[in-house]
Amino acid sequence: MGHAPEVRRRIGATNREESSLWCARIALILAVFAPLCQYAIGAKFGPTGQQLTAGLPVPTLALLVAVGLLVAAGEWRLPYLSWAQILLVCLVSVGLLGLARQEWSTGVKELVQLGEIAVLAPFVYRASVRRLGWSFTIRTMVCAFIALLLCLAMPKLAGLSARKGGMLLVLCCPFLLFALARLSSRGRRMAGALGLGALLGLGLSHGGLVLAAVVSLLVTALTCRRPGCTGLASAAVAGLLLASAVTPFSSPWSALSPRRDAEHLRRGNIELLAAAQAPAVYPLGAGLGSYQAASNRLRQGVAEQPHPADNKVPQDGNCQYAVLLVESGVAGVLGLVLFLGLALLGGPRSRVAGESPVAVSERRAALTGALAGAVACAAFGLLLSRGAGIWAGGLVGLAAMPAKGSRRFWRLMVCGGVVLALVCGAYLGNEKSRDAGAPSWLNRQLASGPGAAASPLRIAMLSDPLAG
Repeated sequence: MGHAPEVRRRIGATNREESSLWCARIALILAVFAPLCQYAIGAKFGPTGQQLTAGLPVPTLALLVAVGLLVAAGEWRLPYLSWAQILLVCLVSVGLLGLARQEWSTGVKELVQLGEIAVLAPFVYRASVRRLGWSFTIRTMVCAFIALLLCLAMPKLAGLSARKGGMLLVLCCPFLLFALARLSSRGRRMAGALGLGALLGLGLSHGGLVLAAVVSLLVTALTCRRPGCTGLASAAVAGLLLASAVTPFSSPWSALSPRRDAEHLRRGNIELLAAAQAPAVYPLGAGLGSYQAASNRLRQGVAEQPHPADNKVPQDGNCQYAVLLVESGVAGVLGLVLFLGLALLGGPRSRVAGESPVAVSERRAALTGALAGAVACAAFGLLLSRGAGIWAGGLVGLAAMPAKGSRRFWRLMVCGGVVLALVCGAYLGNEKSRDAGAPSWLNRQLASGPGAAASPLRIAMLSDPLAG
């Protein structure tokens, strides 16, 4: 009878531990699968993918529920912020200084999204992997890869755009490589790698993302110590290039081949040349979420005047580096490069307590390969969006996994203080803009050259029914 209280305590501890694991499982599943749902419940989208009416922000709510589950599981501490996360939030938030007062709703929305990517997503991924281990994460990513292929094959299933879905496939492929490496037979492993490459080639609708997938697979192989991984990656790359070369894409620009037509190249060049002028007109950035209006305005200064049909900005085809250069200036681009670059360098050194040497090698190589793919993906799409940003932020969090017991919470306070100071300075220092895309008062004071952007340009915002 004396042992009964001890037995009950052990049973209670076991039940609590099991509940904690289930909370962590659900949290990771929510964080991985929520970004697949682009069409928020109740929202309506135009033909270019632009959200026309407000709806339920599914990824945001899913992340908040995941955080709540992890807190219930015992993760009650404030999120740990790596320097990569701090620098991204602080430097991209400089774009608030270029925001006109009537555009604050757009800026706040972008700032919330930045917080999801750089603070909440890394916290959820870190806590879940620390509790569940690496094997569960690989299985979750394999399921996500299959779900992505279904979403891209049937767009009405989740409404995920081809560009964002392609970026998620690129971030997923290193995890699948290690799932294949665990198969018992060498023949099965090689056949699976060829199949993985073929599925990637059929699922990616843009040549740049095909290139990003190749980079991701090769970097994974170079950083992995598992025997035979180089052969698997080579087989996957061969299947990827073969499938992408023979797939009859709807647009020549989509394929990784010499069939790219001059029209798309010219439009892309005009957009990049316009973005390159942004620091002279918008030294502090045009403002978070103001890329379309500012880019249309900057296009008027390009030496090669665009045809009216080219004077528009696609909703889902912008280079992330160009978007940040226009919205947040040089600081924003530097923030993204540090966010991905520091995590890419730190991935091989990240650690999780209690991991086996094989799991350590797999996790580090998969993170390094996925982040290398993210660096390339950012050149061909909007990486810091809910479609791919939650995944990218989570992978950065895993690559910057802190040592057990780290309590450097002052980083979160410093980061929040910088953002609050930028918000106050932007609101107090700017007035209502004169027309769409006009530089803010702070930008006009710092603009290079006498009278830079002194008189507003009167241009029309053109819709783009065929973009995307």
